[in-house]
Amino acid sequence: EKDFEPIALIGNLPMVIAANPSFAPTNIRELIAAAKAKPDSINVALTSTTARVVFELLRQSGGAPLFGVPYRGSGPATTDVLGGQLPLTIDTVTAMRPQVTSGKLRALAITSLATSELLPGVPSVAEQGLPGFEITAWNALFAPRGTPVAILNALNAEVLKSLAQAETRQR
Repeated sequence: EKDFEPIALIGNLPMVIAANPSFAPTNIRELIAAAKAKPDSINVALTSTTARVVFELLRQSGGAPLFGVPYRGSGPATTDVLGGQLPLTIDTVTAMRPQVTSGKLRALAITSLATSELLPGVPSVAEQGLPGFEITAWNALFAPRGTPVAILNALNAEVLKSLAQAETRQR
């Protein structure tokens, strides 16, 4: 905090709870019920610290005794869920969108407060019975502390101009 000056928030990325299509639960309520029926028997691939936070909040707020399996990134976790070695993964919407839209994985929920334009039709965890459940990863641009305010303001204006473009937002 003492070494950097904020320039702009670039974006918020919701996380997605996604399953191998052969996994029986199709929503968060069914997932919680299945986990309670067989505690610690449903393995979840965790791809990042943010995924771990989503996992722990789901365990606590939903009372879902799931078992977390840490992975070194999206690639290996997605491969194992696609291959059926694990039934579930938690990852960013950008990492999961190609697999979900192609039907290779089924999204059970998104972790924004409401359905997101980033993955239309996928209900949020909050909309499925856990009100207030929201965890998003975020990206921001910073400059070294002491950068002149005029430069920070100019950079902020250019970033915001870029983010306002439809093509930038889509990517």
